[in-house]
Amino acid sequence: MQVNIALLTVTDTRTLETDKSGAILVKKIKEQNHKLVDRKIVKDEKEKIKKILLDWTKKDNLDVIITTGGTGLTGRDITPEAIREIADKEIPGFGELFRELSYKTIGTSAMQSRACAVLSNGKYIFALPGSSGGATDAWDGILKYQLDINHKPCNFVELFPRLKEKWFWMKINSVKAMIIISLLIIILYVLGLFLPIIQNTKNSKIYNFLEKPIITLIFS
Repeated sequence: MQVNIALLTVTDTRTLETDKSGAILVKKIKEQNHKLVDRKIVKDEKEKIKKILLDWTKKDNLDVIITTGGTGLTGRDITPEAIREIADKEIPGFGELFRELSYKTIGTSAMQSRACAVLSNGKYIFALPGSSGGATDAWDGILKYQLDINHKPCNFVELFPRLKEKWFWMKINSVKAMIIISLLIIILYVLGLFLPIIQNTKNSKIYNFLEKPIITLIFS
């Protein structure tokens, strides 16, 4: 199954021509027969990063977003913070597994990476290091397999249809709640208009006409 991917490089210094880690990921995405839908470069500025990511999460033709860069410990490394501000759920196992794989390559220096992954509006977002080695480790050790529908015993791709289940029902329930509240407001307004008449004619047709539907709405 072909996965639609967007790639964002977070850097203060690189361009598309000098973006080595981005170029490596582009090559690996295509080697796995996935589709690179969009590719951008952005400065290490949280609001700019968030804007691009939020725009991408709203696109129906995207399944996965990969960022590279800004996952270190310096003051300008704010990619994880930007991603977490738009996250619906975190995927802690991604960062844990990445650092375990990275440890085999660079030893204890692996702890300096804050690579992470989240779900946002039904899209996977993976934040990879800006180094060529880190991007390679993340793809070859994790994403190559988890973005393969045939990988067993499970993979990220098979979950695509179910990632927005909760949000769909929350939206439905929100609409129902708004309808009920609107009906109650209308009922209260009508009662305010007719209360004097109802009090004086409790056994009248007006009272019987209003009483039954109101009780039904409140207690059903």
